[in-house]
Amino acid sequence: MQWNQPQSNNNVGSGVQWNTQSPTDGPGSAWNTGSATGSGMQWGQGGSSPANSAFAGDQNNSSFASPFAGGGSTETPFSSFNRSSPESSGTFDAPNVSNSIPFTPALDPFASSEQKKRPRWGVIVGVILLLIVLVGASVGGVIYFTRGDNNAANQGNTPATTTLKPLPTPTSKPLFSDTFANNNNGWRLEKDEKGAFAVSLGKNALTLADNDNKILWEMLPNTKRYGDFQLFVNTTLTKGDANNGGGGYGVYVRSASTQSGDLSTYYRFELYGDGSYSIFKGQSDPANGKVLAPKEIVANTQHPAIQTMGKQNQLVIKAKGPNITFIVNGQTIKSISDSSYLSGSIALFVSNLPNTKPGAEAQFSNLGIYPAE
Repeated sequence: MQWNQPQSNNNVGSGVQWNTQSPTDGPGSAWNTGSATGSGMQWGQGGSSPANSAFAGDQNNSSFASPFAGGGSTETPFSSFNRSSPESSGTFDAPNVSNSIPFTPALDPFASSEQKKRPRWGVIVGVILLLIVLVGASVGGVIYFTRGDNNAANQGNTPATTTLKPLPTPTSKPLFSDTFANNNNGWRLEKDEKGAFAVSLGKNALTLADNDNKILWEMLPNTKRYGDFQLFVNTTLTKGDANNGGGGYGVYVRSASTQSGDLSTYYRFELYGDGSYSIFKGQSDPANGKVLAPKEIVANTQHPAIQTMGKQNQLVIKAKGPNITFIVNGQTIKSISDSSYLSGSIALFVSNLPNTKPGAEAQFSNLGIYPAE
């Protein structure tokens, strides 16, 4: 199957801005209906394979086994992520209240007895003023402390906001880039007539939607194989089942396909809507022409750097030789070393997990692939 070659020269200097917020509304309006071949529905939903690869030759007529299905799958379900409200504490300075009595001059020893019998108005007034000062200070202190406690409580009830760290911008010429302002690169946009899946482009984002509890992947629209590289992309899980992790989304790297178009060997970096992630390794049996259940390299793990469903995550994947590093929002999530697959195709994907409410949608924006450093 012939892939459309991107106009790479037109993409150089496209001004990719990695910190641009991707849209969170629904899919765009640019649809091409019919039987397209650039994306794949795993476990039997056909797609076309990329150009001839070192892995595809011995995998004819095989189908991709569900990484979530029973009977041989090594993937495990993940637990919900319980988040506690941030605690806050405040400090205050107590009012400076003096308890000393104002200075009163001594009485004249030669004063008449009549003077001694008069009320000592100066002392009385002084005492009254002192009482007023003490009462006022006490009331003011109570008000101050109450306001301080209320301010601390209000600060504690304010939800924490996460500011994404700026991603480093490579200065080298990109191997591939797309701001998704148009479809000049030739993405295979398609929509299932029954609503099982859809691939659309609009508002500077590529949207993948699955409504059939499967994995929907979209291969980069070229025949290039990437060995050592740096990949940058912004992505958001915009829809999903919030009670079950919200679905998965992420990137396939160093992947190869069977002749029927199913992804067989790969490394799959998958985020979930509850702020967790997993890393899978695709496996095949070339001798028998079978695609095996993927191996779970990293079991489902929570990480504070991963934003939950509805919030954008900035992904960076750096691959050089057997080493692959996965970075989310400026923080290194995991580094692995595996020499099984040293080059292959790249694909974006969304997964609607089995046993969850149908409907998962992910958006991708500001994609760039650069030479490894």
